[in-house]
Amino acid sequence: MRKENIRKRKRIRLIIVTCIVFFIIMTSSVYAYSLNSYNNLMNNGTQFLKEDKFDSSIVSYKKAQSTFLGKKHSKEINDNINLANKVKNSKQSYDQGMQLYKDKKYIEAMDSFKKVAKEDSKRYIDSNNKINELKKLHIAENIENAKNEANNKKYDSAINFLNVVLNFDSNNNEANQLKNEYDSLIKKQKEDEENKARQLQEAEQLKKETAEKNTNSTTNSNSNTQKNANITANSNNNTQKNINSTTNSNSKTQQSSNSTTNYTETVGVSNGWFSIKKNDGIIAPNGFGMRRIWYVDTFSEIYFDFAQGSAGEALNYDITFHLQGRDVNYKDTASNNLKSIPVSLSDLPKGYNVRIDVSVVYKGKTYNDTFYKVLNNG
Repeated sequence: MRKENIRKRKRIRLIIVTCIVFFIIMTSSVYAYSLNSYNNLMNNGTQFLKEDKFDSSIVSYKKAQSTFLGKKHSKEINDNINLANKVKNSKQSYDQGMQLYKDKKYIEAMDSFKKVAKEDSKRYIDSNNKINELKKLHIAENIENAKNEANNKKYDSAINFLNVVLNFDSNNNEANQLKNEYDSLIKKQKEDEENKARQLQEAEQLKKETAEKNTNSTTNSNSNTQKNANITANSNNNTQKNINSTTNSNSKTQQSSNSTTNYTETVGVSNGWFSIKKNDGIIAPNGFGMRRIWYVDTFSEIYFDFAQGSAGEALNYDITFHLQGRDVNYKDTASNNLKSIPVSLSDLPKGYNVRIDVSVVYKGKTYNDTFYKVLNNG
């Protein structure tokens, strides 16, 4: 009986040991399986991330998170999921930047490349290189646009393009030099516009004065009729005056004039203006000749005045304008009034240097001059 009990106890112990061993083996197998599954899922997620298969990578990480071991490493897996999402967005920004780069939308492309994450090791360095390249292209493009606008005399618009360049690179030498140049040209352009407005006003005044003179000449012709009628009445009085003049002639002979002083003078000329220098070395004020000459594109006319100045006698002048394709000759007597010559744009293109020949008779002697002047500055 006692032996039988001992046998029973041994069998029970064997069963217990066997169960324990089985449990240990089963537990080890389950853990090994779970560990292997977890590692496979994590490795797959990492591999998918390297291959830019971001959605597959996220799915693998989430499956790993649902395993027994995954629950213990939840924070690490969440970090990997966040990284996959970040790199996914980074690649989208990079791809968008490349498309904008091809479309020459440099500012937008730079903004996209700036969104590429440091963690995106495949694209981060290249994105920074692209940003530097785009800055150079953007600067070159705006400088070229500025030059094109300046060629069309749109200096304000040109400076706007240069300001864009200086926002990127305030020390850009070419942009700073061009801006200073265009600022000066804007100032000159405004001065030219003011001069043009003044010349236009003078031309309009000339037309007004000419119209008034034409009106006055008609009025004066009527008054001449009355003057002619008075000549007959005055002729009778002249008979008596002639009788008296015989008596006075003897006394006038005695008063012969010795006051006439002989002197010499020199006439110099520059750009159609003739200066008179007396024998005492003093240059006579004003002189005579071409005082002003300019072109008014609104009326398509050249305006000038040939002033009598200090000549002291009527001066007959002859001027020839050698335009492009034809010559225009103008003859008249010197006065202080403006004269005008109609021209076309083909006669006087922008920047054309007109040759002007001037000839004038002063005290029986003919003086000549030739000079050049650009009348149409555009």
